[in-house]
Order: sequence, then structure tokens, then C-alpha cells
Amino acid sequence: MAAPSRQVPLAVRILVTVLLVALYALGGQVPLPFVAVPAGTEIPRWASVASLGIEPLVLGFGFVGVFGLLLPAVPTLLTLRRGIARLALPASLVCAVIQAVNLVVRLEGESAIDRQPHLLAPGGAPWLAIVGTLAAATAAIYLLGNALTAWGLGNGFCLFFLVSMVNRLSAYLDHPPARSSGGWTFVFFVLAAILTGLYLRQERRVEVAVAGTEAIPPVPVALPAFPQTILPLLATYWLFQTLFRSGRLPRILTATLSAQVVVLALLVATLGLLTYARVGRPQRFLADLPGAGPAEPGPFTLQFLLGTAFLCGGIAVYAIAGRYAVAQVALFPFPLLLPLVALGLDLAEALRFFRRHRGATLATFDDLALASYWQSRLDAHGIPALLTASSFRGLYSRFLPLVTIDLRVPVERLDEARALQLIVHPIAEPVLGLVPEAAGVPGLEPDQD
Repeated sequence: MAAPSRQVPLAVRILVTVLLVALYALGGQVPLPFVAVPAGTEIPRWASVASLGIEPLVLGFGFVGVFGLLLPAVPTLLTLRRGIARLALPASLVCAVIQAVNLVVRLEGESAIDRQPHLLAPGGAPWLAIVGTLAAATAAIYLLGNALTAWGLGNGFCLFFLVSMVNRLSAYLDHPPARSSGGWTFVFFVLAAILTGLYLRQERRVEVAVAGTEAIPPVPVALPAFPQTILPLLATYWLFQTLFRSGRLPRILTATLSAQVVVLALLVATLGLLTYARVGRPQRFLADLPGAGPAEPGPFTLQFLLGTAFLCGGIAVYAIAGRYAVAQVALFPFPLLLPLVALGLDLAEALRFFRRHRGATLATFDDLALASYWQSRLDAHGIPALLTASSFRGLYSRFLPLVTIDLRVPVERLDEARALQLIVHPIAEPVLGLVPEAAGVPGLEPDQD
């Protein structure tokens, strides 16, 4: 989507990033209207105007992304896909309203005697005020995230996710678990983060040529480390913990650490295989790049095996460290460590790029395969290119359309990049309807950052 031309120096980007992230974080210190906070107690984030955070946006855009995956990638359904994409923000607001109602119910059950935040008075006014405030806060967070993406470093919504991780770390430092060995906890966390970063940086390249109006030689496209999303891992954790706490898992499956690790690994592998078979990299890669090759799925299969092995290995290492090293690994569970490290890699890439160049946004994507192909075409012509949030989206694939991918090139080479006539295929348009802003697309001009 086009915007007025602008050039933003690195110092300004850093300043904007700090200010907007601070504004988002300070929202957790502002209490909701008609909510009383007992004197001498801190305002819990769940009773603040930023209590919902980006969760409603993730849910609303996620529902739209999943529904878009269910539609075949054919031109006749392109208009329907665009129409559904426009429902992402309204769906997010509906999620915010539902969550706000649940929060009001919780506040009605609290009292001043328990020294917990509570409603000043019953009635319809507090309901309307709180629900309206949280819905407006969700819309404001959406605007802030987009502004931060355009004017700051990296993707705004990824940075907001990072704020929630910092809040989690702060809560841990304020109230560390009794059984935790603080030194071992941070040693384990640092080592796990380093190993995760090394894995996320590994990639395999596959030769891809896209059919177009002219013969284009194949270019090597770098595939991210994960061919399927980490949603199977998240679903496994939720399913296992729910069944474990309810006592519905047979005791033989939870009696020993080895049994728990085996059960978790099997669940991750099974759900990962199902996800890979339905919406995995080969299917989406070929659907989003019409005429692309190779037909041989060997590189994709190898990535799937490596990714699944890494996920299962992470589960085992976390379980063993928690049991024998007395490290409170719940500081950052494995499903949260992955996106946290991916965010760090994306920020490092953005900072490295903007230190050398003033960037211009050439295109905006929701699909990492298509974005990687464009970046590879630019690399083949010696044009530096940055894909924002690429490591983060490499984990979630097409299931998190809220975090879009911007393709940025140096301003001084923008015309050269546009002259490449990168192919824009109607089937390859991102599920959110964000048309790549490249040469040959009338009415769209690239953003100059």
C-alpha cells in the first residue's frame, strides 16, 4: 500500500522506535475507567488500558489468515480473498470486545477486601466504558504498530511482542520461584538462545524459476529453517498441559521424565506432519509462485525433518534442564524462546541494513516464499535487500498475517530494482490483498524510508 515518499535517517528511526515502544509499555500503567486500585499496590497489567495487548489483533488477523489458506489459490477466488482480508481489523475488534466482557466479569468478582482492582460501582456505565476503552485501545495499538513499522526499526507488532516478554522477565526477577537456581537459569537461557539463533540462521537454497512473459533464469532462493510453523509445538504444549492438569492422561505416560518427553515429542512430530501435509512449504511455495520449481520435494522434506528434530530436541533439553540442573526454564518456555530469538535476529538485520543505507520499501508481502524469491532476484543483480520480520514469520508462515514482510532496498538503487520488472502474478498476491508495489503495477509508488 502506497504512502507519501519519506526518507528517515537511522537516528530518527531509533528515536521513533524507543518513543512508540515506551508509549505502548506505559499503557500498562494507566488503569481502566471505573476501576479502583487499592492504595499502596501496583496496577496489574490485566487491569490497565493495555491489558489485552496485541492478542485481539493476533486472533482476528490469524482467523482471516487461516481462512485464506482454506481457499484455493485460483484467480476466480481472488476477489473473495480480498473481501475476507478486509474483515481482519473488524474481527480483531470483535475479539477485543469479547475479551473485554470477560475482564469486566472478573473485575465484578473482585473486592477491596482482597486488595485487588475492582469496579467502583455496578451497572451498565462501567461495562460500556471498559469495553469501549479496550476496543479503542486495540485500534490504537494497530495504528501504533503500523506507524512503528513504517518509521522505526523492524516490525512494530514484533516489538510489542518483545515488550510482553520483557514484562514476563521483570515479573520473574521480582518474584523468582523458590526452587530456582538463578545462576543456572540464566546460563541455560543464554546457551539455549545462542543455539536457537544458530539454528534459525541455517538455511537451505533451492533453485527456482518463475514462468513469465520472458525467460528468467532460475535463482537460488533461501528457505527459512522451519518448513512448517511452530503452531504444532504450541498446540502440543496446550494439549499436554490441559490433559495433565485434568488428570486425563494415563499415569504410565507421565510417571517418568522420559515418558513425558516421548509423549511430547510424538505429539509434536504428529501434528507437525499433519500441518506440513496440508499447508506445508511445498504446497504453499508452489501455489504462491506459479510455474516455480523444483517439482522434487527433497529440499523441503529435509527442512521438515531438521525442523521437527530441533523442536523435539528442544523439548527434551528443556525437560532435562528443569529436572536435573534446577534451572527455572519457565522463565521463557521453549515455545516463547523461538520467537524471542527470531525477533533479535530481525532487529540485528534491520540495524545492519539501515546503518549502511537509507531504505525504500519496494513491496509488502504476507507470504515469505514470494518475498524470498523477490529478495533472491535482487541479490542476483547485486542489489542489497532487507526482508523485515523474516525470521519471525519463518516460524509462523501464513498463520500470522498481522506481521507483514516489507522488502526494502537502498534509495539510490530503487529505480534499478524497479526496472527488473519483478513478476506480479494475481494468484501470488498475499492473502491480505497487499499488492507488491513494484514496476508494472499502475497507481502504486514505493515508500522511500
